[in-house]
Amino acid sequence: MTWTIHNIHNAVFGVDARKETGKILAEYACKKVALIYDRALEPLGFITEMKEIIEAADIAAAPYMAALDEPVSSELDRFVDFCRAEGVDGIVAIGGGSTMDTAKLAGKVLANGGKTVDYLGGYTALNVGNKIFEPIVAVPTTAGTGSESCWGIMCLNEETNIKTFARHPITRAVVDPTYCYDLPANITAYTGMDALAQCAECLVNTRAMPNFMADALSKEGLALAVKYLPVAVHEPHNLEAREKMCWAAMLSGYAITLRKTSSGHAIANQLSDIYKLPHGIGVGIGMAALARYNVHGDPETTRVWAPFFGVDCPADADLATVGEEIVRKLDALQKDIGMPNMKQLGIPENFCDSAAANIAKDKKWTIVPNPPNFELLRKCLHEAWDY
Repeated sequence: MTWTIHNIHNAVFGVDARKETGKILAEYACKKVALIYDRALEPLGFITEMKEIIEAADIAAAPYMAALDEPVSSELDRFVDFCRAEGVDGIVAIGGGSTMDTAKLAGKVLANGGKTVDYLGGYTALNVGNKIFEPIVAVPTTAGTGSESCWGIMCLNEETNIKTFARHPITRAVVDPTYCYDLPANITAYTGMDALAQCAECLVNTRAMPNFMADALSKEGLALAVKYLPVAVHEPHNLEAREKMCWAAMLSGYAITLRKTSSGHAIANQLSDIYKLPHGIGVGIGMAALARYNVHGDPETTRVWAPFFGVDCPADADLATVGEEIVRKLDALQKDIGMPNMKQLGIPENFCDSAAANIAKDKKWTIVPNPPNFELLRKCLHEAWDY
């Protein structure tokens, strides 16, 4: 059996890493770059500083504020048009996963031509347009999505009203944990839960091929996220916690490139599509359901998760009991960091029925349709509705 390692690229990591951005762009002989950023960052001074860093390398920067919280095809086309009009030869994306995904997908369109929707056909369209745009430099200001370290892109195709998957690599990641200091506690929680879930789902994705590197990356990332996410939420200027969460996010991005996520993210994608929830909130709900599923539907996976949640699991352990303790630990972690459940969000309980049915009948909802027992998943979603 063989497997391919995608997008293990160079990254600059640590305090003041952002100051290397101009030097990186100079390596590619850039003359003018698009600087796309989250709108929430403008009052913090990050964009002014980054523009100065880029211009200090004798490179022009054309700022572009991302208009929406989640990538959609029409907004992608507007950004592509902006890049073409400005004549840029590079992109710097500073912000969260949505901004970095926007930069990656724009790069794909710029390199290969056409419009955004041409590349939003899901897995059947992944090999459409193989030319690479570079450099794309990702400067994350959240610790969670791992977009800075993976090929994956999620974007709403407005012609079909389906959030779908595409891919294009980041050229270089510049990860400065001090950029996370000013994140509100809820954003720290939502994005950090995404990193935790990506690692956890990779470890129990039974439909993916064996991959020891994905295992190693996921295990390290999950251990860091479980330990340091609550610290980062409650102590925002704790440098160690911010560094460890940034590292966990990068590891999660590498891991999902190698193995992919499972039904937790399938649930999250539906919540984002239907109720326009932030991805991280949906992922937390998906994790609550998946942990309950594992108790009865896939008990061997409890052995994998147990040590990361501080649960003893000797060789002769009753795996259902172990799984129930993992559920309690995960629920407690989510409540501690302020993750809401479906009932608190006003989501009707019948969503639990439609979600399981959609995952069962239509692969557009998920990357890897795991687990296969959809009736049990439906029951577990009901249990997680007001956990």
